[in-house]
Amino acid sequence: MTGRQLIPRGAVYWRCGLSKAYAYVDGWNFYHGINRPELHALGFVDLGRLCQHLLFNRSTVTRVYYFTATDYHTQKLERQRFWWDALESVGVRIAEPGFFGRERKEKTTDVRLALKIAEDVSSAAEDFDTVLLISADADFIPALEKAKRYHKEIRVAFPPGHNSEELKQFHPFAQPITKYDLELCVFDGEGRTKKNVPLTKALDYGWACKVNGTIQYGRGGSQT
Repeated sequence: MTGRQLIPRGAVYWRCGLSKAYAYVDGWNFYHGINRPELHALGFVDLGRLCQHLLFNRSTVTRVYYFTATDYHTQKLERQRFWWDALESVGVRIAEPGFFGRERKEKTTDVRLALKIAEDVSSAAEDFDTVLLISADADFIPALEKAKRYHKEIRVAFPPGHNSEELKQFHPFAQPITKYDLELCVFDGEGRTKKNVPLTKALDYGWACKVNGTIQYGRGGSQT
């Protein structure tokens, strides 16, 4: 098949022919989206698999960047670092973490994500056709506009419960990430992290993972 054809998939349209995609995940935005009783356990998700799932089979995700800040709750740092370790085991690139100011507002992360998009799309050394952004933050629109000027396809996915009218005006086919999407893409507990820790340790933190193909929930996790 040649030429350009738009193929409907729900409310989203995909370019015919396989392309390469870079994904950029706003980690704190994603966290706030799943930080509710019915979704929190499903936050232990393989972001590489999730990004590929969101793009269906019309683009191949060749790189995933995860941007976040070090948790200001010191008792949660161990869990956060385990999560990063799990992501690195599937090839997700953890960007240098941001930080929180005195007012406990996240600093620098959004700026770094936007700069990374702008840097990648303008670099001849980076071989990709599509930018996938997981965020509902309209502050990324200037970076996405630059990506369009460099002839990149744009895809936007909103974390659960998040929405942005400004982003939807910029990209009308922005799609929400659903509970079903998360369930499909939670980590397989049979694997190990980059530091060789069993992924089933997620259950100790109240997260969910797949065991023998079935989602199991850890202590305090929810099946709602």
